[in-house]
Amino acid sequence: YANSKNSPYVEVTCTAIPENLLESELFGYERGAFTDAKNQKPGLFELAENGTIFLDEIGDLSLGLQAKLLRVIERKVIRRLGGVKDIPVNTRIISATNRDLDKLVAEKRFRIDLYYRLKVVTIKLKPLRERGNDSVLLTEHFIKEFCSQYERPVKKISKELVEFIVHYRWTGNIRELKNAVETAVVLYEDEVLKPAHLENLIQGTVDDIVPTIGDSYSSKVINMNLNFETTSLGQLERIYAKEVLVKASGNKSKTAKILGISRPKLDKLLNGHK
Repeated sequence: YANSKNSPYVEVTCTAIPENLLESELFGYERGAFTDAKNQKPGLFELAENGTIFLDEIGDLSLGLQAKLLRVIERKVIRRLGGVKDIPVNTRIISATNRDLDKLVAEKRFRIDLYYRLKVVTIKLKPLRERGNDSVLLTEHFIKEFCSQYERPVKKISKELVEFIVHYRWTGNIRELKNAVETAVVLYEDEVLKPAHLENLIQGTVDDIVPTIGDSYSSKVINMNLNFETTSLGQLERIYAKEVLVKASGNKSKTAKILGISRPKLDKLLNGHK
């Protein structure tokens, strides 16, 4: 592929296109391939020639399309629907999924050969709730974006809302945050966005996240979203100690005092030792 700022970039959300249409979208079709195919149409792989095609939610791709995608990767050719000739393609593939591909492979719902063809450079992103201040930075970005788009007056977010955003679970990740901010910007005329502005826009209310709202808003609350089937008591202790350390602004002596253990014991705990 050509690594240039002018190279084409094509994004495909695999779940946004019905399965029976996705193949023709990816690989194109020849005239007469089906009833409504009155003209020849190039596929998205062809449109991404010398550039990049991004396959989002690839974990939901059917086994049939997985086999055809594997052929594209291995032979660097595509064949249009209804066609008889292979068309060479030179395209970089980037894929993403929120599914557990290792589990899907074990369940034979995702081809192991395709899995290892795609797994060249892997980047794992933590859910938004585990990315600290990222949620605040994204909120500020979305506020600027939507204020410009809708000509709204919001200029900043309150300290209480910062705490709320950092500690809320965001089960819908960035999409949920973006939608909540957009709705708040559209509905309210205030210059400062506060927790109450998001209260009715997300799953639950402010009181579901922390017991009170005030100057010490959630300063003494730690929310941990853990998988009880995979988290042992030892892991829980370590995770909790790290969370307390964050609350104590990195002060290990204060953290050890809160936990009721010695500094050496805390160091061992943080390093995964008993």
